[in-house]
Amino acid sequence: MNIRQMLPIFCFFITSAQADQIVLNNGDRISGKIVRMEASKLTIKTSWGVAKKEITVSWPAVTQIELTTPAHVVLQSGEFDGTVESDGKNGMQIATGPTKGEKLRRDDILAINPTKIIDPDAFKYSGRLDAGLGFARGNTETSNYYFSGQLTYENRLNRTILKGDLHHETGANSIVTTERRRLSGKYDRFRSKRMYLYAQGILEQDRLANIDLRTTLGAGSGYQVYRGENLNLGLESGLSFIRTHFKNASVVNEPALRLGVDYDQYFWNRGLKVENSSEVFLPLSSYADMLLRSKTALLVPVGKSITTGLAFTVNWDHQPAAGKKSLDSSLQATLGYGF
Repeated sequence: MNIRQMLPIFCFFITSAQADQIVLNNGDRISGKIVRMEASKLTIKTSWGVAKKEITVSWPAVTQIELTTPAHVVLQSGEFDGTVESDGKNGMQIATGPTKGEKLRRDDILAINPTKIIDPDAFKYSGRLDAGLGFARGNTETSNYYFSGQLTYENRLNRTILKGDLHHETGANSIVTTERRRLSGKYDRFRSKRMYLYAQGILEQDRLANIDLRTTLGAGSGYQVYRGENLNLGLESGLSFIRTHFKNASVVNEPALRLGVDYDQYFWNRGLKVENSSEVFLPLSSYADMLLRSKTALLVPVGKSITTGLAFTVNWDHQPAAGKKSLDSSLQATLGYGF
């Protein structure tokens, strides 16, 4: 083989070494030149074949990229002009630019070479409404309804979350067996990429637990372990003031230590979503008088905005009102609409 015959082989290896590369969830690798990524679609011009062509893949289907061609990259935390490389641990990091060496996750990247200006500080909102209805007739007679809603309004530095739940159930002879209402609001202010401060307010009523109104006000700090479209995990701690007005009983005021976890994640190419929001309140006067609230949801998308699922809620009061049980739980099939 002479030099002229070997030249195409040399060119192939040189081109491959300098090519951008993407790795998909199934392990496939595609080499070429990353043209752009925006609106959750990545376009790459392949470097193989006689007729090079552009391929578009879903951004959530990409696990890793190596961007050897300098590009304009928009992140959750800002933007830069440079390149991205593997960190050697199945992750990514900025290879060139003002923040060289900064670790990156796929969800940290908002766009690459966008055709229109993307402001990482622009606010966006999302939300979901869930409802569940049920009844039984015959030897057992029950009726129940369940409504739940959440609205999130956020940008890079600010996040406001409003949540509401209503659960009502009646048994035989129209006797009410469950009647709970809860409305909460929380504001987060990010001080860095992961750390944030929060302020929170909660209003609750539980007729069967003899709680006429429980008001909780609190503040503290949190750490966002993950923050993205497919995975979120936040850990929080702070101090709260709880005021509980029982029916036919005196008002109880308690300062408490609060520990919280917020988690949601998509699985199987966004075919299943798991959510959990839990918080524990430990009164400073006596840690034995613990309050626990937890809600877990399994959601299955059945359309662009429609989901079906199960919602499981747990309320634990170590020292409930006289004659009441500590544990109160429910399981509800739901139909939801997301936006």
